[in-house]
Amino acid sequence: MEWGHTSLTLAVSLSLFGSLCYGCFLALYAIGQIGAGGSSTAASWYGPVSITLPVYMGSMQLWTLLLMSALGMQSYTKSQQVGTLVLATATTLLVDAGPAAGGAVVAEQLASPAALLWVLFMGVAWAAAVAGMAVDRERGQIRARLDKIGGGAYATRVQLGEGTLLAVYVAAQATSTSSLTTLGKLLVLVDGASLGLVLALLALTTCTNLASSIVAAVKINQATFIPMASCGSLVLNQATGLLLWGDGRTVRSWLSYAGVHVLILLGTYELSSADLCEHIRQRRSRAAETSLS
Repeated sequence: MEWGHTSLTLAVSLSLFGSLCYGCFLALYAIGQIGAGGSSTAASWYGPVSITLPVYMGSMQLWTLLLMSALGMQSYTKSQQVGTLVLATATTLLVDAGPAAGGAVVAEQLASPAALLWVLFMGVAWAAAVAGMAVDRERGQIRARLDKIGGGAYATRVQLGEGTLLAVYVAAQATSTSSLTTLGKLLVLVDGASLGLVLALLALTTCTNLASSIVAAVKINQATFIPMASCGSLVLNQATGLLLWGDGRTVRSWLSYAGVHVLILLGTYELSSADLCEHIRQRRSRAAETSLS
């Protein structure tokens, strides 16, 4: 009886300790998220847009690794540790190799043909992603109704394909995430009706970002989605900085700048459990089996 009481006490203590660790992690993670997010937004007011997002992502990844390792919540593999360090190192180098801070925003640059075309592209891509999410939601409701009436054979036909679903939610994440830094920078550059428009766009972008991440967490393999969304966000963010804000005018070394971005993409890929070569091999194998049948 005494042994059973001791075991129960130990189990309760471990449960409370686990809950305490998880609570500490959430609190510290939130502090890091607020600090890094607020700092990156403030940094975009005074510095180049193309640097803020990579630095934010690298710092948060390193912060998460340190927290979860210190609290014993997760054991990181060698690949995950190396990927995190590569990402953190590359984002640190980006500050030195990338565009210089303090460059004035030129109105002519924001109104240039390249900038206007890029804004149009981002707007169309965002609208297409939101439309795709709406179609996915509608087809999900149709599938649920078919399942209720026993139409399972037709239910699978109405849903979006795996590749289409991935493309829709990656596009939603990438366009919204990369747009947040630009909208944050615009907050201190506009006033009046323009400020209201920026705030409305900021709200829409934030809702798109949150909704796409929540739905993708349920419907899509995160080992594939997270690295693809991260890489897409980084690429669009750099293009926005170069084409819209003219960050290329102050790049110190284009070779180093490009090399650092390759390291960031490789670090993000190393962090994931996705294997691109294996994925291509499996697709070819399925295609060969389909053609033979």
